[in-house]
Amino acid sequence: MSWVTIIWSMTAAACLTLAGIHFLVWCQRRAARADLVFTLTSVGIAFYAGCELSIMLAKTSEQFAAALRWMQVPTWVVVVSLPVFVRLHLRAGRRWLAWSVFALRSLALVLSFLSGQNLNYREVTGLRRIPFLGETVSLGVGIPNPWMLVGQLSLLLLVIFAVDATITVWRRGDRRQAVVTGGSIVFFTVTGMAQAVLVLWQIVDMPLTESFCFLGIVLAMGYEMSRETLRAARLSDELRESEERMTLASAAAGFGVWMWSIAPDQIWASERWLNIFGFPPDAVVTFDMLLQRIHPDDREAIDRQVRRAVTEGTEYAAEYRIVLPDGAQRWVAARGRAYSDGRGKAARMLGATLEITQRKAAETALKESNERFRRVVEASPSGILLVDQEGRITLVNEQLIQLFGYPRNELVGQAVELLAPERFRAEHQALRELFQKAPSARMMGQGRELSGRRKDGTEFPLEIGLSHLRSPEGILVLASVVDLTARKQAEAEALRQRNELAHVARVSTMGELAFFARPRIEPAAERDSAQCRSRGAFPARSLTRP
Repeated sequence: MSWVTIIWSMTAAACLTLAGIHFLVWCQRRAARADLVFTLTSVGIAFYAGCELSIMLAKTSEQFAAALRWMQVPTWVVVVSLPVFVRLHLRAGRRWLAWSVFALRSLALVLSFLSGQNLNYREVTGLRRIPFLGETVSLGVGIPNPWMLVGQLSLLLLVIFAVDATITVWRRGDRRQAVVTGGSIVFFTVTGMAQAVLVLWQIVDMPLTESFCFLGIVLAMGYEMSRETLRAARLSDELRESEERMTLASAAAGFGVWMWSIAPDQIWASERWLNIFGFPPDAVVTFDMLLQRIHPDDREAIDRQVRRAVTEGTEYAAEYRIVLPDGAQRWVAARGRAYSDGRGKAARMLGATLEITQRKAAETALKESNERFRRVVEASPSGILLVDQEGRITLVNEQLIQLFGYPRNELVGQAVELLAPERFRAEHQALRELFQKAPSARMMGQGRELSGRRKDGTEFPLEIGLSHLRSPEGILVLASVVDLTARKQAEAEALRQRNELAHVARVSTMGELAFFARPRIEPAAERDSAQCRSRGAFPARSLTRP
C-alpha cells in the first residue's frame, strides 16, 4: 500500500471517527444541533478525501473527470455546513452572508453536472503523471471551465462570513473561540482555496490536497466541541452535586423546590414538593394539574398572580390551601420568580413551597384565643388595660374608657402615666419599672391611697390589680382598675351613721342617768308642785330627798 493511500485513508478515518463520536452526542442530547452539523461536516470531508484519492489514482481521463465531478457533492456539504455550525456554536455571523454562501455553492453543484465534464474542466484532454510522496499520481490536462469562478466565489463569501463572525465573537469577549474556531476556518479555507486555484488553473504541478485544509478545520472544531462536551459533563456533575445539596437542604428545611418550563408546560419538582401536593414521585406535572390541587376559593387568585409574574417577569408570593385526592386540606406558602430567555420572553419559573398547615392552625388558635381574651376583657366589670415594657398602653376595655373618659384612640399608644395625677407620675413610672423587673405584689392600693385622673382633670380613688405576662414582644403588665369612689362614699356614710348612732347612744345614756339622779316629792307636795307649775310658781317649802 502506497503512502498516498495510507495518508488519505487515515484522513478519512479520522473524520469518520469524529463524526461518529459527535453523532452519538447528538443522539443523547437532541438539543445539541451543533454536534449534528459537525457530524455532517466530518462525513463530507471524509468523502472529499476519498475523491482526492480517486483523482490521484485515476488511470484514464474519464475516471479523473468523473471523480472531479462527484467531488462537488462533499464540497457542497462542507461549505454549506460550516456557516450553519458557526451560527449554532458561536452564535455569530450575518444571516444574509450564510444564505449567499448556500446559494452560490448550490449553483456550483448544479453547474458541475450540467456544464462540461465537471465544474473545473470543460473537457479533460489527458493525464500527466508526476511523482508525489514516493509514487506517481495523476494530474489533469484540459480546458478550464469558467463556471469554476462560481465555486471559488462561494469560498470567498465563506471566508468573509467567517471573518465577520470571528470579529463579533472577539468583541463579545470569547477570544479563545474566536481564534480557534473562527481563525481556523478563515486560515484553512484561504489556504485550500489558494491551492485549488493554482492547481485547477494549471499554474503549479501538484495534486489537490484540500482535504488536509478541511481536516485542519474539523480538528479545530472538534477540539472546541470536545472542550464543550467535557465542560458540559463537568457542569452536569456539578449540577448533580448542587441538586443533591439543594435537595438535602430543602429536606432539612422542610420545603420543596420546583421549576416550571413554560413553553412545554412541564413542572420539575423535588420529592418533597410532590409529597406536599400529593403527586406520585414519577408524576409528570403540568400547571393545569397543579391548579386542580388548589382550593377552589384560592384557585383564581393564584392563577392570576402566577400569570402576572410570568408576563411582567417579577416575583410572586402567596399562601393558599390545597386539596389532596383523599379530601384532606393543607396550607402552603409559595414563592417564585419568572426568568426570560435571550429574547426577553418568559421561559421558566423557579420557586419553593413550604407547608404551613400547623402554623395556620396555630394562628387560628391564637386568633380564637385572642378573641376569647378580648371578650373576657370587654365583659369584665373592672377597667382593664395592657401595658408593654415601654409603658405604652396597648389594650383597653370599654369599662376603662368610661372610667377615665378618654376615647380608645386617645389611650392606645399613650404612656400609662397619662391616667395618673401629675404629682404621682414620676413615682408611678418608678413603681411600674420595678414591678416589671421583679413582680411581687399583685394588688396596688392596699394600705395606701391611689388616685386616677380623668380626661376632665378630676381625680378619683382607685385600686389596681396587676398581672405579669410574658410575650414575644417582652414583658407586659395587665392591670385591673377598680373605682373606689362608691366604696369611699359608702364608708363615709357608714362612718357618719356610726357617729350619729354613738351620739344618740350617749344622749340616751345621759338621759337615763339624769332620770335616776332627780329628787323624790311627796304626793301632796307633788300636787302642789303640779298646781304651781300650772300657775307658773312653786311652793315655798323645800323638797325633801328620798
